[in-house]
Amino acid sequence: MTGRVDHTVTIRLSRSLVADGSGELGQCLRGAVLGGARVVVLDLASAGELSSALVAAMLDADRACRARGGGLQVSNVGRRADEMLRRNGLSHLLEPPAG
Repeated sequence: MTGRVDHTVTIRLSRSLVADGSGELGQCLRGAVLGGARVVVLDLASAGELSSALVAAMLDADRACRARGGGLQVSNVGRRADEMLRRNGLSHLLEPPAG
């Protein structure tokens, strides 16, 4: 499920969307970026575990958004996901993008 406000798109991740192996999620992220989003917010409240494919899709979306002066942000991050993002040098995804 997604929501859009100006150039910001919020994507609420579900366990089923994450379990898909990032195929559908990748399509959602690409659609948001190609649709003009500068900022993409991924709501992880119901996402469960973060897979390496999900993290790769997140980084691709972040690069595309940064090229437009925005970035990717994650919200409702659980303790394990927070630790994983920080441990892998991705703590910038936990902060609102500059610009």
